[in-house]
This record gives sequence, C-alpha cells and structure tokens, in this order.
Amino acid sequence: MSNLKKESQINALMQQLENKTNFALIKYEKTLHTTLESLRKDLIVSNSKLKIVKNTLFEKAVRRLTPKNKEFNDVAKMTFPLKENTALLLLGEDWSKGLSVFSKFLEKEKSIKFKFGLLENKAYPAKQIEQIAKLPGKDQLIAQLIGTMKAPMSHMTYAMKFNIQKLVYVLNAQSKKAS
Repeated sequence: MSNLKKESQINALMQQLENKTNFALIKYEKTLHTTLESLRKDLIVSNSKLKIVKNTLFEKAVRRLTPKNKEFNDVAKMTFPLKENTALLLLGEDWSKGLSVFSKFLEKEKSIKFKFGLLENKAYPAKQIEQIAKLPGKDQLIAQLIGTMKAPMSHMTYAMKFNIQKLVYVLNAQSKKAS
C-alpha cells in the first residue's frame, strides 16, 4: 500500500498541472534557499509559482494525467526518466511575464536551468524554452507594433512642420537683429 502522504502530494500535483496548463521544469543544483525564495517573491508579481517536486511523484502525476490529456504524453516522452533536482515553474495566464521574470533571474544565477516546458499545450525542450523566455512579452510587442505603425505619420508631420518652423526661427532672428 502506498504512503497516504505521497498519494495526497501526487493528487495535489495533478490538480496543479490540470489548473495551470503552462509550466516548465527547472533543474537546480547547489542553489541557496535564499536564492530560491527571492525568485519566488519575484514570480508572485507575474502570477507564477515555483515549487520543488520529487521526480518520482512528478512522473506518477504525469502518467496519471496522460489518458486525459495527450499533451502529457509528449511530456513523458521528452523528459522521463527525470534525473537531478527538479522544480516546477507554474506559469499564470500570461505565461510570457513569468518566463521573462525567470529569464532575468537566470542571467544572475547560473546554477538554475530549464529542463523542459509546456506552453499552450505544446511541449518544448530546454533550448527552445530558453529562447522563448528571452523574447519580449505580448504587451511590449504590441507597443512596438503601434510605435512602428505610428512612426511614418510622425515623420510626415515633422517634415511638413519643418519648413514652417525654420521660417519662424529666421523671422525671430531677424526681429531680434532689428530691435
């Protein structure tokens, strides 16, 4: 008979994975507890969580979820068997914010790395999830797009005002010489 405590941990993990469909597995080695706590505080702003998980319990939770969700089948194929210390990064609705916070943290802390990620029901290996984390967020991309669309109008307006402004400067200089 399995341990009831472990069974409840597996059920809680299954529930978290079902509720937060966007997550990443993180490898951490020789990372100080204070470092992980500061990361957790940073992640709260983006509605994300970092949770330390046992590899065997995570594997059991994913295997139980596989019949319900086909995405977890990809997770099992790409990551199992899990080795080394593992943390689960549960991302909020806007997963780009949580990933960007984590990416900034990765620049400072070299002992933490991605193992795997599941974003919008698509599995990504470590290299790809790192590249995605470095991309600008949705809000920033929208602002850049609006700025790009607005730039020609701004340039046109400035070009049309330039000659008139130049004439005004010349007239002001002439009036100052005359007085």
